Order: sequence, then structure tokens, then C-alpha cells
Amino acid sequence: LGAETTKFLREARIVIVGLRGAGVETAKNCLLQGVGHLTLYDPKLCVEADRGANFFIGEQDVGQPRDRVCAPRLKELNPDAVVQVAEALDEDLIGSCTCVVFTDGVNRNELVKWNAFCRSRTTTIIDERGVHMEVPAPVSFVWAVCAGLCLSIFVDHRDSFEVRDADGERPVVRLVESISREARGLVRYAVPDGVPATSPPIDSLYAFSDVTGCNGDAMGGSSLNDCAPFPFTSLKGDPANSFRIGDTLSLSPYESGGLITERKRPKTLKFRSLGERLVAPGSPFGDDGLPMTDYTFSGLEAQVHAGLVGVMEFEATQKRLPNANDEQDAEAVLNAAKTYASACKVLNTATADGAKALDVSIDDRVVRAYARHASIELQPVATFCGGVVAQEVVKRSGKYTPIDGFAHFAFLEAMPDPPPPLGDRAPRGDRYDDLASVFGRTFVEKLGNLNYFLVGSGALGCEFVKNFALCGVCCGPRGQLTIADADRIELSNLTRQFLFREHNVGQSKALAAAAMATDPGSRTRAPPMNTSLKVTCHEQYVGPATEAEPFTDAFWESLDGVCNALDNMEARFYVDKICVKFEKSLLESGTMGTSGNVDPIVPHKTKTYREGGNAAEGQGVPMCTLRNFPHLIDHCIEWARDKFAELFEKPQRRVNKFCAEPQVTLAE
Repeated sequence: LGAETTKFLREARIVIVGLRGAGVETAKNCLLQGVGHLTLYDPKLCVEADRGANFFIGEQDVGQPRDRVCAPRLKELNPDAVVQVAEALDEDLIGSCTCVVFTDGVNRNELVKWNAFCRSRTTTIIDERGVHMEVPAPVSFVWAVCAGLCLSIFVDHRDSFEVRDADGERPVVRLVESISREARGLVRYAVPDGVPATSPPIDSLYAFSDVTGCNGDAMGGSSLNDCAPFPFTSLKGDPANSFRIGDTLSLSPYESGGLITERKRPKTLKFRSLGERLVAPGSPFGDDGLPMTDYTFSGLEAQVHAGLVGVMEFEATQKRLPNANDEQDAEAVLNAAKTYASACKVLNTATADGAKALDVSIDDRVVRAYARHASIELQPVATFCGGVVAQEVVKRSGKYTPIDGFAHFAFLEAMPDPPPPLGDRAPRGDRYDDLASVFGRTFVEKLGNLNYFLVGSGALGCEFVKNFALCGVCCGPRGQLTIADADRIELSNLTRQFLFREHNVGQSKALAAAAMATDPGSRTRAPPMNTSLKVTCHEQYVGPATEAEPFTDAFWESLDGVCNALDNMEARFYVDKICVKFEKSLLESGTMGTSGNVDPIVPHKTKTYREGGNAAEGQGVPMCTLRNFPHLIDHCIEWARDKFAELFEKPQRRVNKFCAEPQVTLAE
């Protein structure tokens, strides 16, 4: 993230309203990213269904306020952060924060009110003459809604927000090959070995360094190295890997060497209010705000928006969300969505700043599906939501480009067709009610009786273990989850592998992850995620050396599927080969910085992992890679930093904390 963003997060004051699945996932990710001050507000009492999405709510917590249950457990994820519970949701609380995140509720009047307050927030300063002045004090506003298999996120950073680094990528560096002497000098460059051969971004500036030759005063400096950065421009017919700069005729000839280095150009974004965006969210086929998330070009994003507005209208009149699988309520939401769409067509004019009202023909099937599950929060969707929303909080620092208004996601292809019988979807008052409301109890039971293999229990592995436990995967009478990971927990793992705490450093990742899910012990306040989860752990790598024992042919044949959570290509290819041999489905995934991929591989239906193309190796430096395959200078540096923190920073921090606490006598 860089020093500037890290400093921002450490000083940021974040408020999260709502602590169901999406709220607690957002809070978890914010704390792991380094947010220094987190305030929680959700006085609603925990119910049994919450245990299907919130990993910090246990059986004994039912009936207790969500925020007070979650606060001490979230604090363990980042002991240096201040985590507190708000007594009330008022202007003093919202006005004092950097960013407020709403994750529970679709009350239109309430949300529009708080958004307007955030946009109008000012503070008083005293200038050098002693004059009191009112200046803008921006409070960023984020709102997320999980509605079954649909998800909506709204972001507003007010009328003027500066993005200093639009993509967060490392600055582009290229080797200078030649510089011509002409009215618009042509710079030809080469791509260094090991660097992707992509063109530099055209909206950035580029500075020269280490160029020999090209001296003179015509360009405002004693040499090209001293000039201000140049924009990336070209003329028709220019060769590849080149760009133009100013007049170089008065410079001495280019001799040798030199680098061009990207200098990112800040840009200012203008956001619109929630009230405006509800009417004019933009189009997924344009550049006016609504991003395309369904790449079948179906316009599904606009249908989800209409469904959301229909649910908000239903809530405004009925003072509740639509009941799950209630066709009468779904019909009412559909009618409200159609009324909204008709009003947008009648309006059919641009707002003051050019945003047009939504233009959509309602798809009854999509909006009804949205309405049936508007009150349902599915744990996998909540997990995805928490990742996206936490990254939007990071973007408040000015790094990366934020969502401009709404972003809608729909995973309706996962919905059973035809739906299970209504009786199979009826609630039973347990943790799986929400899951069963969409997929049915028969499906939940199938999940529970899976015999599944998780290869790796690092950052992705921790998430999978949590997701499996909350969704009941391998939690049935015949279920079995096998985890294989030979790695031990390192101190640096704690910033992204949320199942582990400081006391776990040095322990087996597989055993610690399994224990955290089923029986955390007395050294953490976190409850077991699901005591019914049946886990077998192997502290061994999966590869040719372990084919005789324990990963025999009989073991692979007994599996229902395999999930990879690996960090190197060699192991991925091996597991892929074995899954092909035994005709097992494989869920493959990986991360690289802020990017990620997922690839479901099904025998006889999809390409294998190897056939699908070799995924790029990650640019991060996992500790398991450092210990087993160190080969770059970056690995040595990262290893040294981790050891320094382990030997010097953490012990000193513990001493400081101990000294700051009131001491008691033996008698006391």
C-alpha cells in the first residue's frame, strides 16, 4: 500500500453500522489492513441466523447486542487499534469519523439523511490572522446491501476528491535506447528483462534520469535529467515503444544510458449524492458511473438497481423487508420497481450536472428473484462484500480509483432452476435458515456430507475454512474436511491470515486453522465457528513424496472435490494433474496484490487448470516462499524485516503495554 496509505489508515477513524455478515467482514478486513480506530454500531440482538454469516457470533451470544459481542473479538485481530462500541448513531459520531460504512438496512430516508450530512459536514479553523473560518470536513459515505445472490455497494466521496494513484501499480520504468534531435524529439525505449511488455499509461508523466548527453538549457534545465516530467504523447506513424517530448534540437546529442520513470498524475473526481444516484445510477454500457460487472452484456446491473429501489419503496410503506420466498411481497416489490422505471422514462431529462435517469425495461424474473431473497444474507456474498467495501475504505486515502456511485453484482446463475419445493426452503430457526431459503435443506445436507480436501491453509485457506464452517460444509454426519499444509505460522502472516493470533506463531497452520474453527481454546475470545465441522489435518506437502502415505490413490478416490489455496505454480500443476487422473472437481484460486482470480474446474465440462493458461506468479512475498524457495533480494529484505519485528518490535511493545497497565500486588 505504501507509506502514505498506511499512515492514512493508521490515523483514520472508521464507523461501521450493522454487524451481520457484511459488516463483520468489512471490520475484519479494515483492521487487518491497519485501520487504527474502528467504531461499531449495531445494538440489535444476535439471532440464531446470524451464526450463518458472522464468524464472531457463537451459540452463547444469541440475545446479546451484536456490537458488544463482536468488539472485543475484532480487537484481537489488531491489538494496536482502538475498537469501541458507539452508544448512539448521531451527528457527533458520524461527524467525527473519516468514513462511515452502512451495511444493514435499506431505509431510504435514513440513508439519504446521513449521506446529506456527510456531504455538508464542515469544521471551524482559525487562520493565521485569528479569523474563524468554516471549511469542508469530508466524511466519506459507503453503503452496502446483501440481498440473497445480489449485492449493491454505493460510494460517495463528495463533490471533489483527489486520486493521487489511480491504479496502485508500481511506477513504470523503461530503459532509454535513443533520443532524436528534432522539433518533437522521439524517445525510443526498451522493456527490462522480467518486466511485462505493456505500454506505459498515457495519462501519466515521465521523468528522465541517468541519461548521458542531451545537455542544454532550452528545456528549462542543464540537461534532460533535470527537466520537469513529460506527458506520454505520440504522432501518427511513430514506431512501437516510443513517445514524443519537446524540442531537442538545442540539446547535445544523446550518448547512452538513461531511464524513464512514471510520475503519476493526480486526478480529481466528482461524486453525486445518494439521492441523485438512486434516480440516475448511470449505465453499465457508458462511462457515467455504473460499472459493468456482468460481462455477458445483459444489463443485469440496471435490473438489480431497479430491484433495490423497489425493495426500498416496499420498506418505506411496509416498515419491513419482504419476507423470504413470499410471492405476494415479491409482486409488491416488482410493481414498485415498474413504477420507478416508468417514472424514470417520463422524467427522461438530465439532472443539473448531466446525469440521466435510469433507462431500463424491467425483467420480472430478475426483480422477483431479488425480492424473494432481499432479507437473506448469504455468507459467501457477505464475504465478497466485506472484501470490496474494505478496499473502498482503503481508497479513501487517494490510492486506487473508487467506485463512482453504485456498483451492482448478481450471482443469479447459482440459483436453483427450478427452485426447491417451498417446504424444503422453510425456516427452522437455525444457523442455516438463510442458506436453505435460497438452495433448500436438501442442498444444505449435501454440503454437510461432503468429503472435501483443502490444500493449503494460509491467507486463502483461512477464508475457506471459515466459509466452509459457516455454510455447514463437511459438518454433517458423514462429512469430512482434510487440510494439508506443512507450513508454520510466521509473525507476518497475522496481517492477512485472520484465524491466527500472536500466540499461534510457530504452530502448524493446518492445526491452528482447524482449532480456530472448531475449538479456539482459552487464549482467544472468538467462539468456535462450527463445532460440527469434522477436520483431519496433515502437516505435509501434497506432492509425489506423499503419494505413498497419506495421500494414496484410495484417499483421492474417496473425495468429492478439492480446493487449492496454494502460492506456487508447481504445487498447483501437481494437484491439477491428480484431479484429472481421479476425475475430481477442483476449485482453484489465487491472489496477486489487489488482484485475484477463481477458476472452477469440472471434469469433462471445463478445461483443466494447465489447459486454461498459466496464471502469473504473485508479486507478494509469502513467508512460506521465503523459507522454502528464496531466490530474490526482496525475499532477503522481507525475511529480515519479519525477523526484526519478531525479535525487537513485538517484545518491546509487550513491555510497554505491561508497564502502562496498573500493577497489582501478590496479596491483591
